[in-house]
Amino acid sequence: MTLKTKLLAVVTALLPAVALAAPGDLLVTIPVANPSPMGVGVGVAVDCSDPPTMYYTNCFQPLLHSMTTAGVHINSIPMFDAATSNPISFGDITWDDATKTLWGGTTDVNPINVYQIDPVTGACAFKFTMAAPGCCGFCDGIAMDRDRTLWVCDDVADDIEHWDISGVPFLIETITPDSAGITIGMISGLAVGKGDRLYLGQDGLGTIIVVTKAGSFISDFAVTGGRVSGLACDPATFAPKEALWGKDAYGDFVQAFEVESGTCECAGAGACGDVDGSGGINVADLIYLVDYIFFGGPQPDCEPIE
Repeated sequence: MTLKTKLLAVVTALLPAVALAAPGDLLVTIPVANPSPMGVGVGVAVDCSDPPTMYYTNCFQPLLHSMTTAGVHINSIPMFDAATSNPISFGDITWDDATKTLWGGTTDVNPINVYQIDPVTGACAFKFTMAAPGCCGFCDGIAMDRDRTLWVCDDVADDIEHWDISGVPFLIETITPDSAGITIGMISGLAVGKGDRLYLGQDGLGTIIVVTKAGSFISDFAVTGGRVSGLACDPATFAPKEALWGKDAYGDFVQAFEVESGTCECAGAGACGDVDGSGGINVADLIYLVDYIFFGGPQPDCEPIE
């Protein structure tokens, strides 16, 4: 046994046990607190507060709903276009921790319009229009990356647009996820994992898959309980486990699936003790730090706490 192996074994033995990740395992299914009056709702986002707040939308209903991740209602506020004061509704939404706002895509314009949403006032500021029309003009996937770029797609889409929003928004690239050269399609939900990883929901197929940010298929992830649409990463609710929430399009419920440690992280945020960038501080950070200091392992995602 090498010195590295011995040291890591001692560190692990001296600290509380952490459950091994079981990617794709269903953790919980909860009903939304305010079901859709039309029976359709795809948007879900989780903020970085402690405990987290879950935001969700119902299709063609100009209200932003919030609840705890246990399903207890918090609030419902009217959403309106900040320029016109007209009511506005969204398909999928995503959390932006750098500005403590949400971003959402419309459901009645093709190509889709993307807005920034104030979760306190409900004011929605128009930011850009997607470069190309999709099948439906209905935003079924939007995800904020850690570099504050946005990934956006239409309903049951083949293509995903990647946008820079640091100044005047501009299209970085369009990817067409594929497996061995065959277009995957049916994309109806987006979430960003750590590094070069995107999670894609497939509405109509009831599955979540993993691809690279260039669109290359990595693996199947989970089979859901219905027609999964919006996706949102959550590093806090089930800590030390991390979870990916999926919003069912027609079932008025959300499901949480376990993901590998280090997958979920708040966009633009990082705790100073969170050296492995997992979004939480636990025994895995100490093991990561020991590996870095003594054995030349990967550099921490942030400066460790002294």
